[in-house]
Amino acid sequence: MKIHPARGLLFLLGVFAFVFAASTRAAEGWRDLFNGHDLTGWTANAYPDSWTIVDGSIRAHATTESSHLFFVGDGTADFVRFKNFELEVVARGEPGANSGGFVHTDLAAGGAALRLSNGYEVQLNSTAKEKRKTGSLYAVADLDQSPVDETMWFTAKITVKDRRIVI
Repeated sequence: MKIHPARGLLFLLGVFAFVFAASTRAAEGWRDLFNGHDLTGWTANAYPDSWTIVDGSIRAHATTESSHLFFVGDGTADFVRFKNFELEVVARGEPGANSGGFVHTDLAAGGAALRLSNGYEVQLNSTAKEKRKTGSLYAVADLDQSPVDETMWFTAKITVKDRRIVI
């Protein structure tokens, strides 16, 4: 997972059964957000045991409880705010996984389900019952069919420029 450093507000992973892999290639002007070894620079807002590192990837364990993983960088702030950024995430999901990445959000979560109160979700979803599939900008621009096979590794590219989000 990497981000262009001159761009971005906030990116958060809210994952139940998706695996996120660290980028192994270093490109000029890009910043790796995940080191491939541990969760240094990341913090969960609830249920931190939901997150582990497996084969160099961040793995979220399916639970009935929501847990969101925030990029906090060096830890001097609650989380890192990016503005006007490009983000690449390499992901793979288990069958029936429902997940997403969040932008322009914060740590505030409401209700018993601990859903995030602010921001936008880039949907990563292979469940049959959920109508918003992978690649949707949740409740803004919804796809009823996924453009990828979530059981295979794929790259999601997200560009945020001011108030415009492109997936």
